[in-house]
Amino acid sequence: MRWVVVGVAVSAACTAYDRIETQTQQGQDVSRASPPAGGPGGQGGSGGQGLGGAPTCAEVTTCPGTTSGRWCVETLAGQPAISLEGVWSDGPNDAWAVGWQTDPNVGTRSSVQLHWDGCAWTDVPNPAPTDFLFARGVWGVAANDVWIVGDGGGALRFDGKSLHFVPMPLPPDSTVVDIPSASGNASDDIWTGGDQALHWDGATWTAVPIDTGDPNPYFGDVWSVAPDDVWLAGDQIVAHFDGSSWTVTRLITGPIGSTSFLYAIWSSGAQAWAAGPGGRIHHFQGGQWTQTVAPTDAGPLLSDLGGLDGDLHLVGTRAYLDVFTNDAFAPVTDAPPQGGSYSSVWVSPSQVWVVGANQAGEPMIIRRAR
Repeated sequence: MRWVVVGVAVSAACTAYDRIETQTQQGQDVSRASPPAGGPGGQGGSGGQGLGGAPTCAEVTTCPGTTSGRWCVETLAGQPAISLEGVWSDGPNDAWAVGWQTDPNVGTRSSVQLHWDGCAWTDVPNPAPTDFLFARGVWGVAANDVWIVGDGGGALRFDGKSLHFVPMPLPPDSTVVDIPSASGNASDDIWTGGDQALHWDGATWTAVPIDTGDPNPYFGDVWSVAPDDVWLAGDQIVAHFDGSSWTVTRLITGPIGSTSFLYAIWSSGAQAWAAGPGGRIHHFQGGQWTQTVAPTDAGPLLSDLGGLDGDLHLVGTRAYLDVFTNDAFAPVTDAPPQGGSYSSVWVSPSQVWVVGANQAGEPMIIRRAR
């Protein structure tokens, strides 16, 4: 098997691991010897095994990049054409960072799937580049059941060994699905947003109609707390599923504009938060939604929320990396100074993961222990 180095991290102390590697044989096993089992959000197991279950290096116990406070910072130096849009982790030895690479000559995008096995990031090839165009989000039930969503005729599913293409229903008068995110509770209960709501029952993806009052609705994010507690956020609205029906609540009134869209939603069950452009934040508690931060022209585009057990993070453009504390979001005090724009955050039982770009526009992955 041949490897091609496509990126270099910056730590001189860990040069044996400072690489992003590309597998040149499609369909090859990318599992660890024994993928750990876990629930949604994943209780990861021990790893350190590389492709095909063969050890590739000693498990990394220190940051293979640079450090900023508690954060480990890894950069794909010299790769500004790559945009990382989603991240998910099952534990310290299992993580996915996905997005796209833009062809500078024609402007088309190709999908990027990076997998962390505890010692190195591996660029896992897209098994269906004509059907799955590029990635925008990732979510998993466990290390051996991960879904990568984006634009194309369906999604990619990782079974613990390799990626496979799974077709999805197309919206009316469309040749592709446009899906920014996915969330669920089990292998037979997964939801996606985008230009339509879709549900996976373990065998089939089904389009689920939701009357938002808009003939062309779009859902920027989805978060599933339980089978009877699912949230979607979109253009001026949030929608909630109680296990039998959807209830739509309009949070923003007036004409549709640049700050009226909700890109992110997350819920603990008792409470929920939604966020969007201009620094807009809405909070749900006691059955009521309230706007806690009004949008401004100078505010960041808030792109993702992620939390677990009271550890809630919110990320966005303009190096926005906040944590919820004392009933409000406040900047993370030890955030990496080179951060430029953050697109996605995931909080696992053991770590916080964030992807985005540094101030030079190069893809960046940061993480810290919890």
